[in-house]
Amino acid sequence: GKFRRYGKPFVTALRVVFVAVIFGTLASSYLTLSEIKFCDSNYNCVKFAGWVQFTTFTRWCWMIQGAYHVGCLLAFFSFALEGEGGRPGGEVAKWPRSNNKAAVARVLHVLYQISWAMAMLVTIVTYTVLVPAAVVLPMPPHKSGAVAVLLSWQGHVMHSANTIMMATDYRVTGKRANLRDFAFNVFFSEAYVVFSW
Repeated sequence: GKFRRYGKPFVTALRVVFVAVIFGTLASSYLTLSEIKFCDSNYNCVKFAGWVQFTTFTRWCWMIQGAYHVGCLLAFFSFALEGEGGRPGGEVAKWPRSNNKAAVARVLHVLYQISWAMAMLVTIVTYTVLVPAAVVLPMPPHKSGAVAVLLSWQGHVMHSANTIMMATDYRVTGKRANLRDFAFNVFFSEAYVVFSW
């Protein structure tokens, strides 16, 4: 398949870059956007700091994508070490099938499908609705914090790089989505709705 075409070292290096982008952006956002305030129409405000930064749907999607890429890296290195007597980078085809590997592969595939679907959702909604509205429409003063976060460089990375990374992952791995797993996307979205409610 495509792994042979691109090679496991290339795909692994790509995932390391993705993880660095995800966690670097989260860390930068945590450090530089913490003084911005989110306010409601009555000017009840809360700083966009600490745990509050992890209450947005974009952050949830960014973190699940990070979990997917970290999980792929951990699985690759742990299975490679196991399959080749302690030497990483062994041929995956030589690994014996086991329930643990099948379970890990299943979990990673579900995370992949959620990450891909949510990345597209976030990017499409952000750049067809939210950013145009923030740029074109006059915003009330209490929305200035939300607009500042949306238009920050970290916001643009989280709202666009997520789809670029998942499209690249799809291109180099050739993974496909299964319609039978669509419910996981709904569960993830509904979990966020319940959380934010």
